Amino acid sequence: VGHSLGGALAELDCMFMALNLPPNVPIKGVTYGTPRVGNPAWATLFDATVSDFQRINNEKDIIPIVPGRSWGFSHVMGEVHIIQPNDAVECPGDDDATDSQCTIMTVPNIFEGNILNHLGPYQGIYIGSIYCT
Repeated sequence: VGHSLGGALAELDCMFMALNLPPNVPIKGVTYGTPRVGNPAWATLFDATVSDFQRINNEKDIIPIVPGRSWGFSHVMGEVHIIQPNDAVECPGDDDATDSQCTIMTVPNIFEGNILNHLGPYQGIYIGSIYCT
């Protein structure tokens, strides 16, 4: 489990564990607001190696669209896009550019996103210091 850069590290850790633990050890990864970690070859290898993984993206968060696909980066499968609190959709494929409800279509560039969405809410929980009291 990880958020933001911690989510990127969690993605790498899932792959490491899948490659180094016995095959009967179940691995589940869940990340929140994770940036792209690797290229399409990484995404293909990850998708074939780690079968239980979710990337949860909140509304118009800009972090999941960086670094850009134009730089050769690609997400792994497993996107769950929170459209609004208590309403989410599962998105097929890696960077799904066909479903109008998935992140890549709702946040086509950083200028159309909202960085505050990076802090949540994720299942009713906010992450970040501006929401701490």
